[in-house]
Amino acid sequence: MTESEAISWLKTLKRMYRAYPSEVIKAWDVAIEALKEVQKYREIGTVEECRGCMDILNKEEAVFELAKIAEEWILYHKIGTVEECQEARERQRGKKPVEYEDKYYACPVCNNVLMYKWGKYTSRLKDKKCGLPYCLSCGQAIDWSE
Repeated sequence: MTESEAISWLKTLKRMYRAYPSEVIKAWDVAIEALKEVQKYREIGTVEECRGCMDILNKEEAVFELAKIAEEWILYHKIGTVEECQEARERQRGKKPVEYEDKYYACPVCNNVLMYKWGKYTSRLKDKKCGLPYCLSCGQAIDWSE
């Protein structure tokens, strides 16, 4: 019989036998509360598991190890989520600029202007080596090679 079943039986007995002496009814109430407390402790874990945790926590090395793990987690959390790290890594890989209307080159991610194609005079085409190595707006690396 489980604790829940025993609690159910005791509650049924209380309802059925209200005429019993008050001490019996109080004893059933105490038994019900005790069974509920046992259920709470079982949710925490077995006695052996709790003792094992206490043994770990009582060791100085374990405390320092837990502090080290917490510190590493904090540093990891500051870096960002896995998706944010992947996005940042993707931005480090150079992408070709987009050419617009034979006038300028733009970032392939945010369309920010990277370089106008023509110099001061429209007779001289600018060298792509003059282009920005990355977008000033979104940080995307730019690959100017042909």
